[in-house]
Amino acid sequence: MESSAESTSPANVLRYPPLRASSSILLIAHSVFLDILISGITHPIAAILTILGPLHALPSWFCSAYPLFTYAFYIVGTWANTMLALQRLTAIAAPHRFPLLQRRSAVVALYLLPWVISYFLNLFPALNLVGITMNRIPFSGTCLIMSVAGTVDRLMIYTVPAVFLPAVVKGICYAIVLTRSVGQLRDEEQRTNNPRRIAANRRRLDVSRALFMCYFWHCTALFPTVLFTNFLPGVYVNHVALQCILRWLTATNGAFNPVMSCN
Repeated sequence: MESSAESTSPANVLRYPPLRASSSILLIAHSVFLDILISGITHPIAAILTILGPLHALPSWFCSAYPLFTYAFYIVGTWANTMLALQRLTAIAAPHRFPLLQRRSAVVALYLLPWVISYFLNLFPALNLVGITMNRIPFSGTCLIMSVAGTVDRLMIYTVPAVFLPAVVKGICYAIVLTRSVGQLRDEEQRTNNPRRIAANRRRLDVSRALFMCYFWHCTALFPTVLFTNFLPGVYVNHVALQCILRWLTATNGAFNPVMSCN
């Protein structure tokens, strides 16, 4: 389900000319590229591991390398969407500053920063640094980040910048964008009777509302898995039904990615 939804992102860009003409098209294209990587590499690997099961022998290095081509792409995608949210916030809250984010140096920085953050963080479990490592889950056969000492504080070194920090930044951005869109529509309705400008502001409000709802569902779908794997890993690894439910929630989050990226 998640792969099918994310694979629609390229079609959205190719079939909708106004999207290709968007001032954010370069960052949108980056997010679309990451959706393709996740649906074409990360999801098949996770599915194959589940199908093979825990009894299938894996190379000794496999779980150590696992975050570099699975978790890493997720975190790059999360931070890429955060860069897109910051650009959208600048466009509506400080339009006079927006041209600065369209410079080549700024675009390159917005492209590279998510990759640097992601692979820096994923070197920790890959190399068993700062007390976190990758272990194989006994029931499903997939690999999971765990604390060597079984303490939560070590996992937070990874989880806070990988999950919570970008979520907070995106939430602030889209809350401000939604608030400004509501205010601009109200001001336009009070100051002028220009139907075209009012209609444009209403469309902007619809997009802002959709982005905020996608962000809300992102938190609803992703945070339960993060909380269980960080604070109750024993419960998570020993209950297949719980893993299936949380995996379904995570998949619904991925299904909303094309909406958030291509609005």
